[in-house]
Amino acid sequence: MKCEECLQDIEEYFDGEIEEPTAVRLSAHLASCSACATAAEALRLETEAYRRYDRPIAVTPAMWPAIKARIENETPSRTPLPGVNPFGWLAGAFNLPRLAPTLAAIALIALGSSFGVMYFKRAHETEPERVRIDSSIINPHSGNDIAKATEANTGAIASQTNTHGDSSGKSLSPRREIVRHRKSIKGDSDHLRSFAAETVRANVSGQNNQLRTQAVKAARSVERAPALNEFASAGSNPSVDSGDPDAEWRTHAERAQILLRSLRNVPLTEGPAKRNPTIDVAYERRQSKKLLYDNIVLRREAARRGDRSTERLLDNLEPILLDIANLPERPLSGDVRSIEGRMRKEEIVARLQAQSLSARNSFD
Repeated sequence: MKCEECLQDIEEYFDGEIEEPTAVRLSAHLASCSACATAAEALRLETEAYRRYDRPIAVTPAMWPAIKARIENETPSRTPLPGVNPFGWLAGAFNLPRLAPTLAAIALIALGSSFGVMYFKRAHETEPERVRIDSSIINPHSGNDIAKATEANTGAIASQTNTHGDSSGKSLSPRREIVRHRKSIKGDSDHLRSFAAETVRANVSGQNNQLRTQAVKAARSVERAPALNEFASAGSNPSVDSGDPDAEWRTHAERAQILLRSLRNVPLTEGPAKRNPTIDVAYERRQSKKLLYDNIVLRREAARRGDRSTERLLDNLEPILLDIANLPERPLSGDVRSIEGRMRKEEIVARLQAQSLSARNSFD
């Protein structure tokens, strides 16, 4: 047996609680090991000292019930917790000092939500109807759909020809028709231009700006009215071959020029954020939607033919037509001015006129 095992079991050995085989081995080890024998002797002396200890009080078995009763009397009594009311927090929430901030926050949230809903509904009521371009027309691989769109556009032009055609059955070419109407526009608006010039030369400082604005608006109104008739008559020549891409392109360019000039002559207010009830662009919106589909078809055909200049011009014209089609019927002055600014920046009207004249000269 090792010394570590002997020291662990030595107390049980003196108490007589160890098993007999282990006790025999432990006795043999104590006889052969002086260190373990010394530890066993010290434990024996300590045990004998405790056994000779004389207590001043003799503890009898009858004393234990009295000790137990005394311990129970000295233990502090636990007071039961008061019953918890599960709805106590609800009653406290309605306490007036606490309820004031809560009610104020709820009122602010409800008021803000009401204003937000009203603004959202009003914005949706005034939002114009968005133009959705049919995917079958945009897709360059759908040749049948493009042919159908071109045929429908040709039918619309023919119907306008029957409506606005001459009673004698003869119709002028689109170019001569536009020149004739331009002359009539010039004759009708000469007196208004002279009135505007006289107003500019006037030295009355208080009424100068107001008179100039009225003159410009009146001149624009007179110039814009015949332009609507020009739009319907342009491209209505029945002798134009619908299968000729150059003829279709010239017709489209002339109609686009008339539309952009008509939008440019819309009378506007001074403030960009004011809504003028006299501004009516419903006609321009409808014609822009028609021209938008024709523009897509012609741009695809120009790309297929490799005509890069025509393709770029139609590509620049397409977002302007889309913006005009998305205008509300009573737009803000700033919206119309924004489109006019883009037209001037890109010089789209001059480019359309130059490209149309170039195509006409090559055709002639």
